Amino acid sequence: MRVLLHPRRMTLTASAPQSDLDPSLLDSHLPLTSPVLLDQRVRQLVPCAVQTQLWLLLLDADDVQLPVMIPIGDLPLRASAAAGEGLTELLGTLHREFGAASFVFIVERPGPARPSESDCEWIRHLCAAGSEVYSIRRVYLCHDEGIASYDESDLDELPPMAAPSGSGATSGTSSGAAPCPAPARPRSECDGACGCDDDCGSECECDEAA
Repeated sequence: MRVLLHPRRMTLTASAPQSDLDPSLLDSHLPLTSPVLLDQRVRQLVPCAVQTQLWLLLLDADDVQLPVMIPIGDLPLRASAAAGEGLTELLGTLHREFGAASFVFIVERPGPARPSESDCEWIRHLCAAGSEVYSIRRVYLCHDEGIASYDESDLDELPPMAAPSGSGATSGTSSGAAPCPAPARPRSECDGACGCDDDCGSECECDEAA
């Protein structure tokens, strides 16, 4: 883990939509008390995705961003219990050492705006990372087209999680494929427009009527 002091702070890049940014947000001491202010600050810092990594922003008890921005590289495809334990330890340390009262996560990954199953898993995982002594303000997904923001009240709007691998799967099928969104029909009639593939096995609805 690398801890950056004053990294990319309040820096406008050429790709950022200048007309949409409030110049007053360049004030690093401005309390980010509303979702709108926080959204604009995140757009200033990470306007669009360049590589896959997780960013962590720290806010004090007055909702002022602390001069620390932490990039966590090598983001696993899936959120896991092990990642959760490490994250809890990291947040606790940052709370004690920097006085962080709340945190903001930015999941940066190149690709389309629509969240993938992996994105949804991480968003849910990170939104639930708060504790009695610190909170998670918001979780952002940074993609090719900009950013999208989420908090716990938005989780019901995310696509449902796929069934756990191995539940009802037949031998020789892929355990990591997402369910096919098309109506159930025999595999022989699948034209591929549903987005499934030959390896999605029993998790694909095209097989349920086969």
